[in-house]
Amino acid sequence: MAKGIVVRKPAVGSGSTMGKISVTDGGGSADPTSPPMEIGSTFEFRNPVTANGEDVNVGNLVEFETDANGETVVLSVLDKGTVITNSNEKVDVAAGTNVLINGTVDGKVTVNGGTLVVADGSKILSKIESAVANSTVVVSGSNVAAKIDFSAASSLSVQNCTIEGKVTSDGSLYTTIRNCVIEGSLDVINTNECHCSGNTVEGKTNTPNNKP
Repeated sequence: MAKGIVVRKPAVGSGSTMGKISVTDGGGSADPTSPPMEIGSTFEFRNPVTANGEDVNVGNLVEFETDANGETVVLSVLDKGTVITNSNEKVDVAAGTNVLINGTVDGKVTVNGGTLVVADGSKILSKIESAVANSTVVVSGSNVAAKIDFSAASSLSVQNCTIEGKVTSDGSLYTTIRNCVIEGSLDVINTNECHCSGNTVEGKTNTPNNKP
């Protein structure tokens, strides 16, 4: 079973749309038939309630799995989470908290042991940083006007983004940087697991243990 933050709620009836979950904890096991899901990947789901009858809303941290037919099944809501659509202030993501940014944030974003997802189409007009272990940061399809600076035993996924500064990940457990335009350098060092590919980098690239 995996965990993720709901970035889109399913709509049923006329004009129905699928919901979408962004993976923040891949779960999985040592069993090769049940590998972990990739952090930062997304899964669509149909039902607006969990298997236990709980409502599923945008920003919720949920536990989910895929069934024998490949359908995503939301099992439970673990935390209601916090949704930020637009903010002129800095954002601090404290330990044990779950935050979804779905809009524009003017101030810097600091992750201090919590979980952050920046949804498609968002804009961060300052930097994203984390120096605290057990943080998870997922940024997808967004624009970051400064740098991303990651320096802790944590997990970072940045995909399909434009970063107007450098991207640094030092000492992480897991780092994925894919299909991004990076206007500074890309440094991913001392990480347990590194996956970087498809990026356009204006500065230097240093990814010594990369496995695309």
